[in-house]
This record gives sequence, C-alpha cells and structure tokens, in this order.
Amino acid sequence: MKVGEQMVICIPDVCIHKRSKADEFLLIACDGVFDVMDNQQAVSLVAAIADEIGEDEEARGLYYCIF
Repeated sequence: MKVGEQMVICIPDVCIHKRSKADEFLLIACDGVFDVMDNQQAVSLVAAIADEIGEDEEARGLYYCIF
C-alpha cells in the first residue's frame, strides 16, 4: 500500500521554528488532538488554561505534564 493511501503513516509532520522570549508556550500534541480541533483552537485552549492557572509554578508544571 502506498504511503498516501495509508490511514496511519510513519512519516511525522515536522515544522521548524525559532523560539523567542515572546513565546508563551510550546504545544506538542498527537494527531488525535488535531482530529478534533484546529491549531488555533488548541492554542486558545492551552492559553486559557495557562491564564487560569496564573503564576503558580507547581500547578503549571503539573498541567504541562498531563496535558
């Protein structure tokens, strides 16, 4: 079966971006997340939760580990 015909492929979708101090977070997610929401929806969700957590470093660390 050709790669384009397969439902699951082993070729990752990779983008390379330079990070800056203005970046609020780095969102790394499996394709399952993007099956149910687009890029902007995912970013908006993470940003809203990060705003709610605020500056509590322990809560942020826990959140980032489980999300």
